[in-house]
Amino acid sequence: MQQSQGYMFKQHNILAIYLLLALFVLFFVSLFIGRIPISISELTSDSRVYSIIIELRLPRIISALCIGVGLAGSGAVYQALFRNPLVSPDILGVTAGCSLGAALALILGYESIFSVQLFSFVFGLASVFIALYVSKLIAPSQIVTLVLIGIIITATFNAFLLCAKYIADPYDELPAIIFWIMGGLYRIGWNEAISLAILIAIVFVGIYKARFRLNILSLGEVHAKSLGVNYTLNKIILITITSIVISLIISNCGQIGWVALVVPHLSRVLVGPDHKKMIPIAMIIGAIMMLLFDDLARSITSAELPISIFTSIIGAPIFGILLIKNRGVNW
Repeated sequence: MQQSQGYMFKQHNILAIYLLLALFVLFFVSLFIGRIPISISELTSDSRVYSIIIELRLPRIISALCIGVGLAGSGAVYQALFRNPLVSPDILGVTAGCSLGAALALILGYESIFSVQLFSFVFGLASVFIALYVSKLIAPSQIVTLVLIGIIITATFNAFLLCAKYIADPYDELPAIIFWIMGGLYRIGWNEAISLAILIAIVFVGIYKARFRLNILSLGEVHAKSLGVNYTLNKIILITITSIVISLIISNCGQIGWVALVVPHLSRVLVGPDHKKMIPIAMIIGAIMMLLFDDLARSITSAELPISIFTSIIGAPIFGILLIKNRGVNW
């Protein structure tokens, strides 16, 4: 038995090392690809090329890594808390709230990036806090109630978003709203990259430390309480933390689908359902996927494409393959 556990532990570490090496290689390659291809010789001889890498590409790369870690980690936490592999962080309306906030900012004439991000962030958090508050009033210990309230909030905010699109100027405001919702890292600078890096680092440590507790919480409220874990308090804390992360991510780069849903599934296939192993692997894979998607978005054509195109085109088939491959398996 001990030999079997040691073998599994060794396999998990080897996989993590391979993934980290792949991430390092992709990080280095990403510095030199884009709409303006750059060679290593140009980096040392042309100061303008150096500026492109330092001022434009490096903050985008760092942000893509942070966003991938945040989405994958948050998706794994939500799926553990809700005990449902089909759950993603937007189940409580955070995506709809962020989109509505950004649309309102653009319609009201707040054209600065900071204003749009602030409106988006506030509305995203508001949707989650409304869901938690209403759920506490109705049935604080029932996950199903929280999910249903989240669905109601999502539908309501999406309805208001449609109204915002309808009254928006079709020549100026409406295209800006649609392009923002489609997602992309073209707005990212060093300020956004630093704020994302700091928050994601804090959340990474928090989720990593809570990975064993997630195993207990995923068993349900009765089992968690029997093991001495305050189920309701831990649920609220983890949902709040991950919702802050998702709100910050969406407020900076718009909607990015499928990553938070697919990556935890893929990680379970590779290392199993134990969150002590699955959470770190999910975060590394999330970083790799987001960096790869951003590379495609800014290099596949002369004009930058929305990143959500690639997350959907690539993420949805991967999810389908995982479902077919693991049919009959109890996630």
